[in-house]
Amino acid sequence: MKPIHEMLFEDFYAAVRPTGGVNRLPPVGAGEDVLIYSVYMNGPLAKELPDDLGEQHYKDVMLHALTEKLGFDSTSYRDNIKVAEMVAIRNAWMTTILEATIQHDNRVVHLSDEIVHDYELLTKGFNHPVLLEQIEMQRAMSKNLAPALKAAEQRANSPLTQRVPDVVNKGVILSQNLDFTVQAIGENEFVTHDNNKLGTVPPIGADVTISYYRGQGQVFENVTELKFSGPFIEQKSGSLGLLVSHKDTSQQILLFNNAMEFEKFVGAQKLPYALVKDAVALKVAAQSKTIGQAAANSPTPNAVEKMAAAVLSAGQTFGLKLDSVKVSQMLEGGRTPDGLSIGKVVGIDRRLGLVYQSLGQGRGTVHRIDTLSKLPEVGEVATISFKNGRGLVENDGQGRGQGR
Repeated sequence: MKPIHEMLFEDFYAAVRPTGGVNRLPPVGAGEDVLIYSVYMNGPLAKELPDDLGEQHYKDVMLHALTEKLGFDSTSYRDNIKVAEMVAIRNAWMTTILEATIQHDNRVVHLSDEIVHDYELLTKGFNHPVLLEQIEMQRAMSKNLAPALKAAEQRANSPLTQRVPDVVNKGVILSQNLDFTVQAIGENEFVTHDNNKLGTVPPIGADVTISYYRGQGQVFENVTELKFSGPFIEQKSGSLGLLVSHKDTSQQILLFNNAMEFEKFVGAQKLPYALVKDAVALKVAAQSKTIGQAAANSPTPNAVEKMAAAVLSAGQTFGLKLDSVKVSQMLEGGRTPDGLSIGKVVGIDRRLGLVYQSLGQGRGTVHRIDTLSKLPEVGEVATISFKNGRGLVENDGQGRGQGR
């Protein structure tokens, strides 16, 4: 297969294959849910892309204007996901081509006329035939949505409220057609799944859990005979995994994007919370190894830069967006400014002496253990007040609640 920078956009699309998913953040006060659209490159050559291109994230409001410009419904999470997929794949290919044209070791990459034509066409927006085809397919598929929803309400025999699918969705399948599966998730609430994003399509009436990993739905039946293993790091993907053993002795590996999503799964299945602590310890250990290798293989100041990048990556593992400037200052020994942070402690790296804390809505911060009055526990909501470079740690008394 050709190197990715030698591929036409159509071939690149097939080899990298974008798959979009949605993450629903909890509302604050009377506000609406905040949706984050994540696009994962899942094709056979996806691993050749840099991390920032292989996984891209967009807040819902960032997409609405473009969704409407392309003739879609900006209030539809499905349409917003499709737009996010197109934005991400366009960005990935154009960035790959642009970087290939930069001289490396005095070598010059010459682009074919066909690739130059594709690039010029994509600079003008979304008029490339591949993207136009995706737009038409989305519109055609959407026509099948209303019949599926109507059938779901008839089966439930009552009006239903549609929710955006979460990372973990548990309940009975109400209706189905070639394109969609409608699942009850609570009293008079339902979610709709695209069949082309499900590993297996469950039949109507089945009581199932659908857990999303990299935009793909992992499906298993909710029965009492299920047995779950402890968490582990799946070697091929480097992601958190869990082994499900079924009554018929078959086994299924479930994967998770990060520790926060693993925690949601544990809560939905009513599994022991100790599994979450084990999962966090596994991810921290794996990330510490990465950080240690980066520091060992690179002299200062590059070591600090690589360590900062690894700490930011670890934050993503816990579902947190960290401030890169503050992380760099902390690693360089800078004093933490006076202030207050309140939220759940989601990870502790004893090897590097770091505590990761969620501040809510995907935001987070990281503290050096040697600056804290005591070491908080993973899962507890802590109030940490800094003054003169020292952090006073107090338990909020909320157990394992959400950070705020």
